[in-house]
Amino acid sequence: MATESMALNGGTFNLAYLNGLSRAQYQDIVLARAAADPAFKAALIKDPVATLWSAAAELCGRPITAEERSTLDGVKITILEETSSQKYVVIENGDLPDR
Repeated sequence: MATESMALNGGTFNLAYLNGLSRAQYQDIVLARAAADPAFKAALIKDPVATLWSAAAELCGRPITAEERSTLDGVKITILEETSSQKYVVIENGDLPDR
């Protein structure tokens, strides 16, 4: 599997520490866990950044370093939950790698 990097705030958020998972694969894992684990889902909604870093640490089997965490300083992550009457479409900007 190829790794990908995202340029964020002048730093690089490198997904290589997730054992070569792509952004889409990591997202699929997180969404599956949220669907299966109500406590994880609640944590994801309450504090997305901390919960995503915790999930990343579990996936790679080691703590995420302060340097890695700093790549998302100032980046806002919003979790949206679809309902039967509300759906969302995400339009990614050109700065992000292909899924």
